[in-house]
Amino acid sequence: MLLPLGADAGWEAGLLDHHRAMIAAICAKLRNGRTRARPDDELGGSTFSFDVWPGHPLENDALGELAALRQRLSDLRAKIAAANSGRPGPERRTQVIVYCGQNVIEVGDEEES
Repeated sequence: MLLPLGADAGWEAGLLDHHRAMIAAICAKLRNGRTRARPDDELGGSTFSFDVWPGHPLENDALGELAALRQRLSDLRAKIAAANSGRPGPERRTQVIVYCGQNVIEVGDEEES
C-alpha cells in the first residue's frame, strides 16, 4: 500500500506500518546478536537530536531533514520501480524497509511549577 503525501485517509495504516518496521528491525538486531551500531550496518536505527533556535544558521537544515529524507527515498523508490519494471523478480530477493520520523519539540519558556 502506498500512501501519497497529503492523503487525508490511511494515516492509521502508515502509523502501524512504521511501528511494525521499527519493532521488526529492533527484534532482528537483537536476534542476530549485533547490538552495537557499526558504520556499515544494513540493519538497525539511529536517533539524532539537534538543538536549534530561530535564526540559528542550521535551523532550516534540521527542520527540513524529514522532507529531504522523504524526497531521497521517494526518488530511490521510483528508480527501483523503473529498474524492476517488466522484469520478473527472482523468488528469493531482499526487501529493504527504511523507516524514519521526526519530532519537533519547543523547549523553554515553560512556567516552573
